[in-house]
Amino acid sequence: MLFSTTFIILTLANGYRAGIHFTTKIWEIEQGKTLILMWADAIGGVDIDLANLTTRGLRQINEIAKDYADGNTLTWTPGFNLAPGDYVLCISDGRSTDESPKLSVSRGTLQNNAPRETSDESSGSGNEDDGLTPSAAAGIGVGSTLGGILLLGLVAFLVYHGRQNRSKLENQETGERDKGKRKQKEPQPNTHGVF
Repeated sequence: MLFSTTFIILTLANGYRAGIHFTTKIWEIEQGKTLILMWADAIGGVDIDLANLTTRGLRQINEIAKDYADGNTLTWTPGFNLAPGDYVLCISDGRSTDESPKLSVSRGTLQNNAPRETSDESSGSGNEDDGLTPSAAAGIGVGSTLGGILLLGLVAFLVYHGRQNRSKLENQETGERDKGKRKQKEPQPNTHGVF
């Protein structure tokens, strides 16, 4: 009898604690890119909000869905107007609530700060992001190429003008030496009073 009563109490307590919860496995979120939110154990329609984490707690900033009852998934695209900061997604069915992992917005992207799985299965994707958009990488490449060409042009200009200055200087020195030799070969006028 004691076992049956304990089992019933634990079952009711576990059922009450379960409530609604997110089942989304991948929280890879970028502004302007679609995220599929998934949840389970909802009773009736759900409300989903994006809340800003502040030092005073959560502050609701964006209602994503109100009394949504069309299944256990919702497609959501984060807007480009989110200010940098920490956010969470909150889901509620009126009886229980759940929150996503903390998401940080910095320079136009939302990043998941939850610990990542480090198993061999998840590390083989090879899609690591280097943090640069294709247009930024192209801009860096073009800028580097133009900078290299400009530097080579400057070196060529300096070498060319250095050689011209050296040849002018050599011509001047050669001309002065020739003048000096001609002066030595010319007869010197007699300045001793004899004409």
